[in-house]
Amino acid sequence: AATRRAAAMCGRRGFTTAAGSEVARTAPPKVTVQPKVPSGGGIVQSFRWFTAGAVISLGLGYYQLSQDIDACTKQVEHSLAELRRDALDSHVSLRKRLADLEGKR
Repeated sequence: AATRRAAAMCGRRGFTTAAGSEVARTAPPKVTVQPKVPSGGGIVQSFRWFTAGAVISLGLGYYQLSQDIDACTKQVEHSLAELRRDALDSHVSLRKRLADLEGKR
C-alpha cells in the first residue's frame, strides 16, 4: 500500500502483468530511413543556370544598346540636316548681299 501511494504521488501508475505483456507484444513498426538526396544538382547545374542568366542578360543588354545607338544616330542625323540647312541659308544670304553690293557699283 505504501508503494502504491508513493507511486501515485510521483505520478507513476503501476501496471499489471497482463498489461505489461500486451505492451511487450506490440512493438513499434520498423521505419526505414531513405538516404537524403542532395537538392540543387551540384556545381554543373549551378553553372548551367549561371550561363543561361548571363546569356539572357547579355542579349537584353545588346538589344538596349542597339536601341540607344539607333536613337542617337537619328538625333545626330537630324542635327546635321539642320546645320546643313542653316549653312545653305547663310550661303544664299551672303550671295544675295554680294550681288546687291556688286550691283551698286
